[in-house]
Amino acid sequence: EKVLTYLQQFNHAAESTRVTSVQYLALFAAVAQARLECLLGDYTASLDALSLIQSTSNDVQLINPPRGAEDDAKPLTPAEVVDSVFAAKLNVAYHQGVCYLMLRRYKDASFVLGNICSTMQRGFKAGEYKSIPGSDQFG
Repeated sequence: EKVLTYLQQFNHAAESTRVTSVQYLALFAAVAQARLECLLGDYTASLDALSLIQSTSNDVQLINPPRGAEDDAKPLTPAEVVDSVFAAKLNVAYHQGVCYLMLRRYKDASFVLGNICSTMQRGFKAGEYKSIPGSDQFG
């Protein structure tokens, strides 16, 4: 209960700040919250936690690149930040797919899980994911 409260507070704090590190931490707190809600069996709350990342509206908050990034680095959307970390991208897709399955939204589950499977297949064929520990199990 306490962990869930801390994760929710992190997400609310990120909405009111422009500090880049807090925004990044809030994104990954949203991933952790979605995972925890899914494990607890609250699938709707899990999808709500992912709404910060998966938002498709025009008012998506852009996150500035971290200090020390190249000068030509552009601000990223929350989805682009999560997609840049393979483990987070895989975690989001897995838990989103499981939530859709448990809510009997089979078309949505098929779409999400099919996308991550094709992304992984392309990445392994191209050699992008060879450096990931345990990637030999997927070959």
